[in-house]
Amino acid sequence: MNDTMMMPTPYEPSAEMVQPGTLEAVQRQTEAVTLHQRIVATYQSINMLLTDYCRLLKDMRDKKLYRELGCKTFDEYVESRAGIKARQAYTYISTYERLGEKRLAEHGALGITKLSLLAQMFPTDADELAAGHDLAGMTTKQVQELVEKATRQGEQLSMLEAEVKDAESQEAFWKREFERVQAEMAQQLADALTAAQPPVIEAAVTEQSALDAARQQANEELAQRLADAAEKAEREKVEAVRKAEEKARAEMEALRQKMAAERSEYDKRLNDATLKRQKAVASAEKKAAAAAREEALKQAEEDKQKAVEAAVAAAKQEAAAQAEKDAAGAAAEVEKLKKQLKVAQDRDTMRYALMFDQLQATTKGMHKLLDAMRAEGKDAEARNLAETSAKALQQLAKQFVGA
Repeated sequence: MNDTMMMPTPYEPSAEMVQPGTLEAVQRQTEAVTLHQRIVATYQSINMLLTDYCRLLKDMRDKKLYRELGCKTFDEYVESRAGIKARQAYTYISTYERLGEKRLAEHGALGITKLSLLAQMFPTDADELAAGHDLAGMTTKQVQELVEKATRQGEQLSMLEAEVKDAESQEAFWKREFERVQAEMAQQLADALTAAQPPVIEAAVTEQSALDAARQQANEELAQRLADAAEKAEREKVEAVRKAEEKARAEMEALRQKMAAERSEYDKRLNDATLKRQKAVASAEKKAAAAAREEALKQAEEDKQKAVEAAVAAAKQEAAAQAEKDAAGAAAEVEKLKKQLKVAQDRDTMRYALMFDQLQATTKGMHKLLDAMRAEGKDAEARNLAETSAKALQQLAKQFVGA
């Protein structure tokens, strides 16, 4: 049996090992032995699980226990309860019945599809096929072609055996016929000798001599015919076997070449697929990196925009608070001024109050304009205008104080 069909071999130390005697070497060897034991146990479990599964399905069908589960037929049970098609269930059962539990356990790693193909052959022929070929390394189609070829060869050999048996039967028939004729002739001679007178006896003797000669000639002719028939049957048998062997060798060579071509095509497709996958992975990684950079830039821009908006909002809030504070201070100063001057309701006082209100409104408008400029990112320009306005107002305040 080939290596792929045999049980895993016992642990053999690898040539590529670390320095013996070190702690690392002991740990690696322990790990290797443990892993090998698990592999062997798992391999056995796979084969046994398939065997058990086939046997359990057969028991459920044969004992009709599916009725106890509310199913009327076995087909209904496997499709509604077991989760497989009825055709698959019958394939498992028929493979188990044809190969037997022992063969199924030995070859379980091949899978049910290849095993069902082997089950179409005689068990001994299936064993020879499995022993002479790497079925685990072949595709299902290749195994099917191999089984069909072996079946055809078996049919040819069966036909040859039938022809040989037919020739042997003919030979036995002619032997029995010859013995019957001999017995009849001997009986006729005995009867004639008993009933004849001496002259008749003499004639009978003469006749017997003729009969003996004829019988000898018949024996020789029959022997020659038997020898010719046996020789012809042997030649035909040898020729048929030779042709069958030549045809089998030619088919095996054609199959070998076909498998080699398919393997080459498979390797080419695998190489192409590997290159395509590598290119796809590289392209995907490149796109992912570009997308990540774009996302990072977008996020940075969003963070910057949020920071600017937050700063503008804070500035607006601070400016509003300061404006309210300045307005409150200005209002207090107005009230204070009114009290100090004891302003009367004359015409000049009203004009001054109106102009002061306009000054306050203008100041608030200036504050709003500066906030808008900051929101648009014109911080430097807003700062220059604010500083210039502050200096002008300070100068104006000094003029008021000096007036």
